Amino acid sequence: MRDIITLVFMMGLAPLVVRSAFASLLMWSWANLAALGFYMFGFMASVPYVMIFAVSTLVLMLTQRKQIVGRWELGGTQVLFLLFSLHALFVASLAYAGIERNWEIATNLLKNILLCLLMPLLVVNRTRLVAMVIIMALGLGGHGVVEGLKFLASGGAHIVLGNAKLGDNNHFAQSVLLSVPLAFYLWQYSKTRPWRYALLGFMFLVAMAVIATKSRGGLIGFVCFGVWMVLMGRQKFKGLMIFLAIGLAIYAAAPSSWFERMETLQAANEDASFMGRVTAWKRASAIAVENPVFGGGFRAVQAPVIFEQFRYKQGMLGFVETPNVNYPAAAHSIYFEVLGDMGFVGLLIFVALMWTAFTARGEVQRLVKKSGRDDLLWAADMINAVAGAMFIFLITGAALSAAFYDFQYMLVALADCVRRHVREQVNPRKSTAALRP
Repeated sequence: MRDIITLVFMMGLAPLVVRSAFASLLMWSWANLAALGFYMFGFMASVPYVMIFAVSTLVLMLTQRKQIVGRWELGGTQVLFLLFSLHALFVASLAYAGIERNWEIATNLLKNILLCLLMPLLVVNRTRLVAMVIIMALGLGGHGVVEGLKFLASGGAHIVLGNAKLGDNNHFAQSVLLSVPLAFYLWQYSKTRPWRYALLGFMFLVAMAVIATKSRGGLIGFVCFGVWMVLMGRQKFKGLMIFLAIGLAIYAAAPSSWFERMETLQAANEDASFMGRVTAWKRASAIAVENPVFGGGFRAVQAPVIFEQFRYKQGMLGFVETPNVNYPAAAHSIYFEVLGDMGFVGLLIFVALMWTAFTARGEVQRLVKKSGRDDLLWAADMINAVAGAMFIFLITGAALSAAFYDFQYMLVALADCVRRHVREQVNPRKSTAALRP
């Protein structure tokens, strides 16, 4: 039944998608995050949604140049995207032999970067920026809504183990949490009561899904959200109220087993799970020491074919005592994942790319304040939400292998789009053509 509903939904969107490159880009972004195929069990499970919308977007942009309403500018963000792409190609080409999924991950990364490079050409004004925020929040947060409903329907007994798109329970908790700052922004600017209630329900269900994962990283991510919105947000009181409301909901709904799990954060050095992560970090740094420029290849840290070669090597963390391991495991850190897979050079580019979300925030905040344009406060709040999501990613990602997921790169591109729009509004150029919604 769900396959038929999905087919009807897609057919309803077809007329819009084949006429508008921007609509195609939105659907490309949504399909990329929502991963509909993982929820289908019939004939729609094998449909390449992402490829269809990507091809539609590219064809429309190539055949109808009037669809491109933004200008191509080789700014710092684009340079870093291109450098990271080029470096990824070398990494995949020079990887250790026999690493599974090496080229698969490299190809997926390059496809996502292509999406990010196209965004400034189409996402050019407030209407389109808000539409992209909605799509990104729904695409990723939708996973959390589904699992949150299951958690409530089961009376708190449902346990989220993750899914094929987002990974295990820890990755799932981190991923769905990234949608909350965007949903909070939409809640701030929703003018009708039904939409405000809907967004509050959205954030509540995502919080319930995080509880259902029993992920300690999820708790840390939730605290990061609260800290960011209270300390860095323009409407600090609203941020504090939402944070406290969700916190109270978690306290009321979480089972005792969840609290017992969270208490283990106090003894990380005695936790076998955490020390296993440190062992993986040793192996990742050892790979990078021997391959400082291009690393070992995508998924090198957890590749069985090179595990024995680096099993007992200490890398840069020889001063930390860790237990011996008998099997390869994930890097358990976005930083060590990139370090082992792409070397020191790759890590430098990756960190610089992620950091552009914060530099964009700083520039937008300065431009809006200096210009005194109250009509651009929405942009300052939007980019603050984007930077807040990136803050959650960079903190929680310290203990997760999630460096090559899609969402964080889309956040970087979205931040750049907001910055470009504010620049144009504050310092309009005479050659700038009128932009359509």
